[in-house]
Amino acid sequence: MATFLSEIKTVNHSPEKLSGFLTNLNNFKELLPPQIKNWQSTETWCSFDIEGTASLGFQIIEQTQEKIKYENYGKSPFPFFLTINLEKLSEGETRVGMKFEASLNPMMKMMIQKPIVNLLNLMVDKLNELNL
Repeated sequence: MATFLSEIKTVNHSPEKLSGFLTNLNNFKELLPPQIKNWQSTETWCSFDIEGTASLGFQIIEQTQEKIKYENYGKSPFPFFLTINLEKLSEGETRVGMKFEASLNPMMKMMIQKPIVNLLNLMVDKLNELNL
């Protein structure tokens, strides 16, 4: 299983607000780049195409105050997990880190490592821009 990690950053929202936002997958599109096409979602799953590459989908499989875990759903090209860790620092601050784990062959891992890490970092940064 290949593992890719975001930078761990402080986000200016409470863990409760972030958890509420992140567990409704209708909201997730706000965290993704403009290359996302054919977005479909409900509260519990989403699917989309990444322009010029692959189709992905995921659903929530675990939810606690400190962690939200998603797994591949639908027509994803490989099995994966996305985990978002939330650590409360104060009433309005949370330390956030994301981890993407996927079953990939070594060549695929090498090809997607940089884009996946960039995507995870973008998503963490966009959490700070939300008006929650």
